[in-house]
Amino acid sequence: MKKLRRAILACIVTVVTLVSSEFILSRFFPQRTIDYVQSISFRCFEEGEHRWVKMKKNGSCKLQSMYDSFKPVEVITNGYGLRNPEIPIAKPSNMKRILFIGDSFTMGWGVKDEDGFVRQTETRMNHMNLPFAIQTINAGFTAAGPSGYYLSLKLDGMQFDPDIVVVGFYLGNDILSRKDVEWVKTDDQGLPDVVRSKSNYIDATGQLRLKDLPLAYHIPYLRRSHLFILMMNTIFRDTVIPGQEELITDTACIFNRDCHAFDQGKSEVKLLFSTMNTMLKQHGKRLVIAIIPTNFQVHFNVEYKTQYNLPLKPSNRRFLNDEFIQHFIQQEIEYIDLLPPLLEKAGSERLYFTQDDHWNEAGHRVAAEAISQKLISLFQ
Repeated sequence: MKKLRRAILACIVTVVTLVSSEFILSRFFPQRTIDYVQSISFRCFEEGEHRWVKMKKNGSCKLQSMYDSFKPVEVITNGYGLRNPEIPIAKPSNMKRILFIGDSFTMGWGVKDEDGFVRQTETRMNHMNLPFAIQTINAGFTAAGPSGYYLSLKLDGMQFDPDIVVVGFYLGNDILSRKDVEWVKTDDQGLPDVVRSKSNYIDATGQLRLKDLPLAYHIPYLRRSHLFILMMNTIFRDTVIPGQEELITDTACIFNRDCHAFDQGKSEVKLLFSTMNTMLKQHGKRLVIAIIPTNFQVHFNVEYKTQYNLPLKPSNRRFLNDEFIQHFIQQEIEYIDLLPPLLEKAGSERLYFTQDDHWNEAGHRVAAEAISQKLISLFQ
């Protein structure tokens, strides 16, 4: 009986220890469980014929943050697969249309549609007593990248007859995305016609998934345990997402004026923007590049979202901005650098979510104000 009691007591102590450890870790030292890994997506995607990912048509999808960076948001798409009210193709004669193309920043990751900078820009401009109405169209979608922006404009965007096209150019990964996005088929000019991701796919539920996950994430139930993930990472280093550490190194590189590993990628991005500019000018329309800075450029010395410290020298803080601005000036491409207005507000309020590198409502408000002023000047 004594042995049985001891065994029972040992089991109880073990269970209590495990449960307590799990609670403490999840509350104070959360690990990258499968929920975290899969929290980058929501059930609103499908594979496109030319683009490797796009949003479903007429969808209603809940976007949520596993670590409460933002409250759950309902993302509703229209008949074109855009997070936008329905759009009649015919444009009224007294209306100016502004098409916004970009990634999750443009789509409005983590905020309600009315709080995103696209919709706020429309609201602001329609309160400026202009002689015409302003209609904005949000064609932003997650995991797009410059090749996605180009294909979005070429294949879909022009049908809406926009007067101005604003491309949200996110410095955090738009250059790096070329390493993952393969140009499966190119046109006569060597520009992408069909693109696919090397590391991601869309599953049967419409979620964005990584193709190659470590073994720890394939074990049911345990893959949701913070304690199990910590043990696997400590003993076997088995929860390192493929390419995650490389991403940190690459990010540090593109913000270092002395690193030239991504010069080819930068040249391709510049070529895509120049081609878009030429395409629009041929139709009497204008392109504006909205340069979206990273969290660590605005809130200096913050930790990168992967919990690694990303060193950034003060002298390199706006190096990437200036390099592309020089190109835009040479190519006569209109642009707006959003780093200065965001820096002006960063001292008094937080502009990005915690544990998530996207803008919060305040960040979108600052961007909308700056973009509205730029667009007003182009219409005058």
